[in-house]
Amino acid sequence: MELTKKIFLLALFGIISHYSQAQFVWGIRGGLGYTTSHSSEGVNTKGKASFEIGPTAYYSLSEKIYLNSGLNLSFKSFGGENDTNEELASTMNYTSLELPLNIGTRFRIGDISFYTQAGPFLGVKLSESIMGQNPGYFNLLNYGLGGAVGIDIKKFKIELGYQYGLANILSDKFWNDFYGSDWEEYFVFDSKPKMHFNTLFLGVSYVF
Repeated sequence: MELTKKIFLLALFGIISHYSQAQFVWGIRGGLGYTTSHSSEGVNTKGKASFEIGPTAYYSLSEKIYLNSGLNLSFKSFGGENDTNEELASTMNYTSLELPLNIGTRFRIGDISFYTQAGPFLGVKLSESIMGQNPGYFNLLNYGLGGAVGIDIKKFKIELGYQYGLANILSDKFWNDFYGSDWEEYFVFDSKPKMHFNTLFLGVSYVF
């Protein structure tokens, strides 16, 4: 009886393990991007190259629906000049860890497998650089919404997507250093202008 129970438990564990592995896959993801900054006062910086890399994971809820997350080391670079071709003092660099959480769906067109996914992301600043200095002009948190459309090629996933930032990334220190306590005299807004990141990206994942 005891031997039968052990065999049953081992068989049950094997079935659960096999089913879980079929639902869950993980891999490595890398991406190239084009990041711009957009301000509430209408002055936007032109983009520079950015990139990210990190682990990624997919969990299937059904044959077509899945969840995707990961932890990306993200390097964003922007500035140099704005969208009116005025030169800025320096290129700005922003390094963070980003945690996306997407829900996606798979579909086929003929023999080709595609997917689309969307969801929020949260980023935590690791460092910043302006003219080689770390002045503390950017806030700690960056968050927003992202979406992508991709294609599956064997163990590779290739996607084109967009991140829309919702967080104000400029800190109070920026306004105090540049405008002092009289910042209201420079702007027609009732509050300090806000700036957020937008990124167009091309990503490639390899799943094991």
